[in-house]
Amino acid sequence: MGDLDRQFQQMSAMAERHGVSLVEAAKAGIINRGDLVTLIERCLACPEPEATCMDADAHGKATASPKGCANRAVLEGLRGLV
Repeated sequence: MGDLDRQFQQMSAMAERHGVSLVEAAKAGIINRGDLVTLIERCLACPEPEATCMDADAHGKATASPKGCANRAVLEGLRGLV
């Protein structure tokens, strides 16, 4: 699995924990491939992914995306849609 694939899996899992399905958003045409690439690039650029969002055990099912997440606005915008 390549870095982008791995990052997409991590990002998608994190989004799911926050009540958002990126796969369903893409299937519904709400976001496109370019949007997904942008989301992945933001994750890759995160200076503290473990502290911000990759610690799944600390988050469980959350009511909001992490405050330090560069994708927070997108994830919160998708919440309740998919």
